[in-house]
Amino acid sequence: MSIYTHCEVLFAFETGRYDEAIALGSFNRQTFMADAFSEYSPLASQFLQYALVAKHLGSGEWKSAPVLDPVIERRGPKTGHKTGNRRPKISVEITAGDYLQPQVDFSKLEFSVSGLDLKPYARVDSHIDRKPGKGKVYERLRLTARPPQPLADGTYEVRVVAPVHGYRGDGPGRAATTWHFTVAHGGPHHDDEGEDCR
Repeated sequence: MSIYTHCEVLFAFETGRYDEAIALGSFNRQTFMADAFSEYSPLASQFLQYALVAKHLGSGEWKSAPVLDPVIERRGPKTGHKTGNRRPKISVEITAGDYLQPQVDFSKLEFSVSGLDLKPYARVDSHIDRKPGKGKVYERLRLTARPPQPLADGTYEVRVVAPVHGYRGDGPGRAATTWHFTVAHGGPHHDDEGEDCR
């Protein structure tokens, strides 16, 4: 199904049916982004962005857009937080400028806790502005996960590395952050209420 929706997005984009391309691209980005068979998702997300640019500004505007570093917001646990929950909710939100800028390449994004890859366990929410404009955030990409097994007492490091599409290893287009929290007996258990994880 991922291959099918990718081809549909490509066809709709190339034939100028931008509204259809936007709808299909949004579906593919949200549905397949965190799955193991999502090698077509980065391509589909780029075609979605191209369709929005073509519809609202015209394709000529795309080439003049600068590349920006993404912005990573730590949503939890807070830096230095102590929790008694052995499977705490770990969450970040990432943005990469308006719809003219290259967006986050999920296939190369790192999201881990003390070396454990959290992407296979993450709930991924992609909120795309369907009425984009210059200077407005185009996509808010939120990842939320709990460790698959209970954590022992100790201090843990969360690491997030977010490159944009087309990043080649130098210059702007990549952001990284790390922070720590502690799991300890007797810490609060009600520190991560709200949306569930995958």
